[in-house]
Amino acid sequence: MDSKQKMRGFRSPDIKVYHELQGYSKGQIYEGFIGCGGLYLVSKMLRLMNIKKGGIILDLGCGFGSAALFLAKKFDVTIIAVDLWNSPQMLVERANEEGFIQKIIPMQLDITKNIPFAENYFDAIFCMNSLFMFGGESDFLKRLFGTLKAGGTLCIGSECFNKEPDYEVIPEVYNFDWDWSVWDGCCSKYHSPEWWHSMIDSTGVIDIQYCEELDDGRILFEDFVMNYQDYVSKNIIDMGAVIPQERLAQQVQYGIEYGLCPTLYILKGVKK
Repeated sequence: MDSKQKMRGFRSPDIKVYHELQGYSKGQIYEGFIGCGGLYLVSKMLRLMNIKKGGIILDLGCGFGSAALFLAKKFDVTIIAVDLWNSPQMLVERANEEGFIQKIIPMQLDITKNIPFAENYFDAIFCMNSLFMFGGESDFLKRLFGTLKAGGTLCIGSECFNKEPDYEVIPEVYNFDWDWSVWDGCCSKYHSPEWWHSMIDSTGVIDIQYCEELDDGRILFEDFVMNYQDYVSKNIIDMGAVIPQERLAQQVQYGIEYGLCPTLYILKGVKK
């Protein structure tokens, strides 16, 4: 079965339920994002965050800064945009072009080795499609959450599995070598919403108020695969940051057939 056959029956989200994105094209919704969800996921995260004028927000794992720019457009806040892999220069140029350079402060650093922010500093931490790569350790998370003010909001939106995998039997569609080991380097870290609830709760500093798979999380994965060529830019493909469309289609189809589905979740909590 080729990739086109695998994608028959894949679905797209109903953009009408994303009122924040009226007037955006599909390409604009995914422009500059690495991974699934794009501004669909950003919109649902922001609905839970109760962002207030004048706040300071950490955008952790900001990538090319598309979520940071969306935040800047929608809210009168300051955004500290942090990423490990991507140079701040690209985000500076994008922010200049769109007139939001005064609202976004980009930084490149490994936050697992150095958290250069004061305690009780941020009004909110926004973390999209990145924490699973480096945030699976309670002591680190406790230090990170220490930068939140009491009552500040934590919002994580990310790729995940709908349930915790059986690690004794790893499906081949998730366990293959590409430019890197897809299981060891990525999919083994997805986990389930319940796993992430337990991990964040283990820090003892976050009152978790919401942690659920998105109602259209699986649909967003299907849409991402169908529109891969439009959604994934050449520079992201050249970076090796996403696996090929054919492989993603296999993963989605495996989920449909066997129940271990790639999807998206959101966790929202408040600093105690």
